Amino acid sequence: AVSKKILKSLKSGDKAQIYNGSENDEFSDVTSTDEIDIDSIRARGFATNYLLGERLCHVVPNSELHSIKTVGDLIDFYGRPFRNLTKYAQMARDNKRTLPKNLHIIEHPFRFHPEDIHSYHGGETAFPGKGGEVISLRNKRLYRQFKPKEHWFDYEEETFDYERPDKGMPWDPEIAERMDQYPTKRYNLKAKGFRRT
Repeated sequence: AVSKKILKSLKSGDKAQIYNGSENDEFSDVTSTDEIDIDSIRARGFATNYLLGERLCHVVPNSELHSIKTVGDLIDFYGRPFRNLTKYAQMARDNKRTLPKNLHIIEHPFRFHPEDIHSYHGGETAFPGKGGEVISLRNKRLYRQFKPKEHWFDYEEETFDYERPDKGMPWDPEIAERMDQYPTKRYNLKAKGFRRT
């Protein structure tokens, strides 16, 4: 219904009409110019496409923009059913089981990460020193990056039992936190304990 009213105002010989319907309030600004020249027609066409895309939450992609020359093409475009999925994702989410039985599709890739010790690989890779980098920004939201271990001293830290030499000292975070809880006590280095002040 909206497209028929817009079609009337896009004819070059007619004056634009302002419609009182609440559904057309957005389009009245686009169609209410008295002067008609090529630039204004293009601008109105762009504004109409933009407003339709905003209202219907589905914008004409650049790959199909060249094929839309008339309002009828625009009506045909918005009349087509669309899904915001790629063909690959549609095949992976196939609920009707129309794919062959010997074809198995995983929608998202399974990525190795060394902290996944509960997985079948146990956190050990077949390609040491390689991988771990996630390239695109979209995938950085989905997958974890890691820095692969390349040298022998990277692996040594796992087996070496490392205890801090300043453990139990006043600047140790655990001791400092305990000291902050008791403002009436002081830490004695010789006794290695707290004393009341």
